[in-house]
Amino acid sequence: MTMWQLNPFNGQATSDLINTGTLKRDYTCLTYSKSNEDYLFAGTNSGDLCSFQVKTKGLAFTVNACAMGIKTIRAVSVDRIVVGGGDG
Repeated sequence: MTMWQLNPFNGQATSDLINTGTLKRDYTCLTYSKSNEDYLFAGTNSGDLCSFQVKTKGLAFTVNACAMGIKTIRAVSVDRIVVGGGDG
């Protein structure tokens, strides 16, 4: 996975690779955590919810959330996210 950063002053975009370990997934949606954007949450076609630490650019955890893929993710507070799955 590649994380892009845009410098708002000069318009230059830079990229950083995020270490996903051996995890190979098709990501369908992304959202940042509410607390200073410390984590990036990603939903996959296989129904996994993946969390990446932004500072270390590494995989924090993976949870199987649904069977038919994650369609949307929303961080609603510092300690809660809502996940919408294809299986209802």
